[in-house]
Amino acid sequence: MSRGLTADGWSAYDAAVPHPTDLPDVVERSAALRRLRAAPEGASLADVRRVVLVVSSSRGGSSLFGQVLRTMPGLLHLRAEVNPLFTLAGLHHGVERRRVLEDELLRDVGAPVPAGQVTAEERDRLVLDLAWRLTMQWPALATWMPLDDLLGFVDDVVPAVGRVYRPTPVHRSLMVALRRAGAEVHSGYYDLDPSDAEDSRCPLEPPEGPPGEAVIEMPPFVAIDRWRQASPSELRSLPLVICTPRCSFRLEFFRDLFPGADLRVIHLTRNPAASVNGLVDGWRHHGFFNCRVPGELAIEGYSNVVPGGTEWWCYDFPPGWQEWTSAPLQDVCAFQWQAAHAAAIDGCQRLGIDPLRVPFEDVVGNRHARSELSAGLASLLGLSRAPVEAALLTERPVVMATTRPSPARWRHRRDALRSLFSDPRVVALARRLSYDPDPSGWV
Repeated sequence: MSRGLTADGWSAYDAAVPHPTDLPDVVERSAALRRLRAAPEGASLADVRRVVLVVSSSRGGSSLFGQVLRTMPGLLHLRAEVNPLFTLAGLHHGVERRRVLEDELLRDVGAPVPAGQVTAEERDRLVLDLAWRLTMQWPALATWMPLDDLLGFVDDVVPAVGRVYRPTPVHRSLMVALRRAGAEVHSGYYDLDPSDAEDSRCPLEPPEGPPGEAVIEMPPFVAIDRWRQASPSELRSLPLVICTPRCSFRLEFFRDLFPGADLRVIHLTRNPAASVNGLVDGWRHHGFFNCRVPGELAIEGYSNVVPGGTEWWCYDFPPGWQEWTSAPLQDVCAFQWQAAHAAAIDGCQRLGIDPLRVPFEDVVGNRHARSELSAGLASLLGLSRAPVEAALLTERPVVMATTRPSPARWRHRRDALRSLFSDPRVVALARRLSYDPDPSGWV
């Protein structure tokens, strides 16, 4: 048996880390929505012939890079990160966990729909998909709001057939409707498009602490857009891209989940100063809560600052996370950065995969750097270079940001990050990832 799997075929990583375990109403609600949200007839994960996993650390640029990949024609994706599907499946037991994950993946795999008017078929599916997403974001809704009522709220908000669908106004209106019905929801937990005008009906003050007693989708929550499901023929012919930092810890499980697929890996890297600084900002942000943990956290710079900080862990749980529950925040974040990249390297070596290393600095670099990147990326994805280069050269809106991006933002926290620059594990890994171990080069 692979070290990445449990005896019943589940992800060993996800079985070992803290996760919600007792949400029977969510289990029942999601099963009802699976029956309504049918997978394409005749589709199976066994149809998938090519899988591209994007591995990285959290705050390594995967959200923006995933957005760039979604604009390239000829690829299949998930609507957002795969983590909520694992968390939902983890509410089940034994072999049922893997079956639920496979069923949810088949319902989610597809591609974005270009901006335009909503069709009747799209509208029906949007209502169901929004109800599913709201259940993952606000699990308490499954306890006190009947599914028919939730579907009614969503149906009232989704634009009529022939109208244009815009995610940010739709989700703000959903928050207004649900709050009026008594739901404890907050638009501030969403990653909404700042170019859309604020809705005065939504609470304007930022939220504090975690969004509820349990989360399935880690905030900031995704505002879903129009989407079309992949057909069985597309599953057989187009690469499926899964872009999530936690993939670093699941490589062997994905190899088993897609046994007939050509599995390729893009290793997205970012200099440790920027990544760790981003993690520190994220831990202190009102989003990025992952799971309540057993015991009490005493993370200096987090537990004594953030509401819920003595109970809730943020971002990933690398193996050995329990040893860091009383460490300073910057050390916890350095551990998360180091552990994710080390797991990606080790997993690729065990599977005999030669990953394509992509520096995030090139993804957001000058036009020459992005153009140079397009050749290797196109080859790995099996696409022609022109559309890949066009996607890389197109400027994208900021996503999942805790503050306005700026070059070398980490320098304002230089003194707090000083231990990072002298940690031999961090320095050795930085050198292995082709980053100058001299902090002055980490820009």
